[in-house]
Amino acid sequence: MVAIIIALFDEAYELVRTLSFQKKDGVYYYYGNLQNKKIAVFLCKPRVSSLNKVRRFLSLYPYEAIVNIGFAGSLKPYLQQKEVYSIYRIQNHEIPYI
Repeated sequence: MVAIIIALFDEAYELVRTLSFQKKDGVYYYYGNLQNKKIAVFLCKPRVSSLNKVRRFLSLYPYEAIVNIGFAGSLKPYLQQKEVYSIYRIQNHEIPYI
């Protein structure tokens, strides 16, 4: 299964419109298939306890891949839209254990 994390519904609409809305362990997300692969899509809604909600979402299933769609704040200026980047390390200066 692949986890897909997206900040805003407008960004996710084309992806989630064919998926089913689910609730598991108090976490709301979209679930379904994309190209014969099971996916779970989580809308993290910025500024609403996002970090803890993402953690809870990621604990729902054993994911083989995690895809984050969109730009997060404070990224490097050379990053371009519609490009694919592989992330090897995540660092949060406020919470160093993620």
